[in-house]
Amino acid sequence: MVLLTILLAGATAVGCNGTATDSEEAFPSIPPAATSNSNTTEADSTADATPPQPVPSADARQPSPQESADLTLKLKTGDRFPLMKTVRQHITQFLPGGQASGWSELELLMAITVAEQVEDRRRFEVRYQRIRYAHEIGGERVEYDSTHPPEVIPPAAQVYHGMVDNGFSFWLGPDHRVLSVEGFDEFLRRCVAHVPERERHAVLTAFERITSEETIANFVDDSVGLLPAPEDAGRPLTIGAQWSPPGRQIVRPVPMYIRTNCRLVDISPRFAQVVISGTISPGTTYGPSTQPAAGLQLFIQGGELTGKCTIDLQTGLPIHSQIDRLLEMWVQLDDGTRIRQQKTTSTIIRSFPAQSGSTPMTVRSGHTPSTSNNTPQAFPPVANRQSPAEPPTGHDSHPARRDAPSHQPGQIAGSHTPEAAVTPGARDSANAPRPIDRPPRLVPPQTLQ
Repeated sequence: MVLLTILLAGATAVGCNGTATDSEEAFPSIPPAATSNSNTTEADSTADATPPQPVPSADARQPSPQESADLTLKLKTGDRFPLMKTVRQHITQFLPGGQASGWSELELLMAITVAEQVEDRRRFEVRYQRIRYAHEIGGERVEYDSTHPPEVIPPAAQVYHGMVDNGFSFWLGPDHRVLSVEGFDEFLRRCVAHVPERERHAVLTAFERITSEETIANFVDDSVGLLPAPEDAGRPLTIGAQWSPPGRQIVRPVPMYIRTNCRLVDISPRFAQVVISGTISPGTTYGPSTQPAAGLQLFIQGGELTGKCTIDLQTGLPIHSQIDRLLEMWVQLDDGTRIRQQKTTSTIIRSFPAQSGSTPMTVRSGHTPSTSNNTPQAFPPVANRQSPAEPPTGHDSHPARRDAPSHQPGQIAGSHTPEAAVTPGARDSANAPRPIDRPPRLVPPQTLQ
């Protein structure tokens, strides 16, 4: 089961692509976006003999605050805010004897600090506060919660265990892309410091295979990276405005290229709503030295993504984004056998900016501050899948479900839905995934342990 493990672990790499809480006050209250309709018509002119005045064109009119938005990132040195990232994945192999499925979920709570700003570049510091991880592959289930760690840390969670109270920093450029990462090697060494010496090299090697400087900060691409370029953000944008962030090249664990398009669909006095779409195209296939397991090659057929993002106009910070990806792949064995694989990934990122950008927020393990004040709130449990109040957009937040295969014998019940993933510590018995009943023999067995 190496292959399923690698593919699931890869996209849950500890990027810093949320769930609601049983106590909704732990999240910022997002009022429905108020759309302003400016209907200047001839009926607005006086009823006397004066000829009706020509209607100003949309370009000539000065947009009102409700129909335009400034999406400039307004964070300053010293600003500090919590950010929570949740990645839910499901992968299915279509075999002659049936289907083999696996899923994983990773939830990270971290504190982000704007450490310094030099011209148009900002340096951010990241420190992990709490981590939850779980997966089920081939009937084997692993759960980990850094708040209540088990006496014996499962091998799959050993690196996550070392991430708590650990961190690194990175520089963000004017195009909202990561320029460089600082302290990454030291971060990796601290992550495995608790691992026995005889196992440390193997754990670190596995971690580096699914994690890199590129992926360790990939939360930027699904949050701040969605903002328009400086030349667009410097002027108010109106509803319907579109922009395309720079393409994203992913090398590990599966080479691919992601193109994204964003469209502004709604504006309220406090928030802007953006819908996201895009395509996933193949990158370079695994070579002999980088293939995930001996005796196979992995090919990307293609995929698509859709999502939405809510931007806080006061700070310019995306406070909620969800991006759903559907990816089609093939595995080719040495004997020429090809196995189809389908992977769905739901990445949810939430940030909680303070009302006053100059006031640092207190973040401590197990708590998420509310945006309305600095009073610590209980860390939101992962059980409740419902998002906080969001402006209606007509967007299907889970598009991958439309194309996912229907339930088949031997498949995890509800496995085609990314949200049917693990709930560490609290589960909904009606919707929780169940172990595979007599899973089919996987081909080749050594690739799916």
